[in-house]
Amino acid sequence: RNTATLLLTDELEFDFDETRVGYRIVDPLAFQHWLNSRSACRALRLTLRATPASLLVTLSTMKTPLAELQLWDTPVGVDCSTFAALLSAFGTCLRRLKLVNCHGLTDSALVAARPSMASAPLESLYLEGCSGVTDSGLSALLVPPAGLFASSCALHPFAALRDLAVVRCGPVSCSLLQEIAPHYSHLESLTLCSSCLDDTAAFRIAASFSNLRSLSLSGTMISDVALRCAIGELRLLHTLDVSGCCGVTDSGIRALAKLLHLPDADQDRTQSSSTHCSALRSLCVSACPFVSPAAVSTLSSTTTPAVAGSSAGGGVGVLQLQSDGCGGGPVALLPPTMSGDAPDVDDPADPDDG
Repeated sequence: RNTATLLLTDELEFDFDETRVGYRIVDPLAFQHWLNSRSACRALRLTLRATPASLLVTLSTMKTPLAELQLWDTPVGVDCSTFAALLSAFGTCLRRLKLVNCHGLTDSALVAARPSMASAPLESLYLEGCSGVTDSGLSALLVPPAGLFASSCALHPFAALRDLAVVRCGPVSCSLLQEIAPHYSHLESLTLCSSCLDDTAAFRIAASFSNLRSLSLSGTMISDVALRCAIGELRLLHTLDVSGCCGVTDSGIRALAKLLHLPDADQDRTQSSSTHCSALRSLCVSACPFVSPAAVSTLSSTTTPAVAGSSAGGGVGVLQLQSDGCGGGPVALLPPTMSGDAPDVDDPADPDDG
């Protein structure tokens, strides 16, 4: 785009990767001119792919506020100090931050950027493929300092945070959940993909994040126990992804099916209809080697009570499944049938997702 076009938009995506289809040469000067010209705007959305280290260093010296920042595939030459400067420069007004394959991003960068980002109205934080980020850095970024009154929205950093995703980063353990749980019980979407997480993490999630609408524990070490006794208790959960979980078997799927099949009239008098995941509308069990087609079939015709207050008004909702046939068959992905019931599932190819 030329400079005149840049001045007319509040959202830009720049791709500096010469190997990508549709690659276009981007003039760094025009890019910087765009940032300078929009310095008074508070709704800028910027996506950068494979950005040269030299340009990122230049950007880190600018103070243009951004509402959304996405950095993809940063080169190896971008170090921790550059990331810290970038987050400090752009982070004061951020609502959505997405960092994918940022190999130079480390815990130290998050710690250094925290003072500048603490006042940001951050609603969505998505980290993927950032191997230098561990639960230590995330805890330092997200957990309020000792002595800070956690329930005060005026003082609580990231009090607006609703979506948190940590995918294929450094080691993330249950200790992170334990530390952030008292401060982020209002989370609505949680994605944690780490082989360090097991049933203990699932129980912590069920006990601490009762407002979850979307949960992804893909590739973790959770088992049937987690499905039956922990995740099944998240009564507001709409979307669940346990793909690639080797500990999930037919037994867990059938236990989940029983919870979904419980109609109000048939429930035990001691069990309330609001104590199990009756709102579940979408389930992904792809790449679960010990889940058979027979077990999946117990869910394929599952009907659950309509969500109270939904646009459907009543009746039943149909559970949508995504599986790989559990034997190499085709993937079946059905769209939600009830508008507004299922939250948006992040697509790495979609620059609008956070």
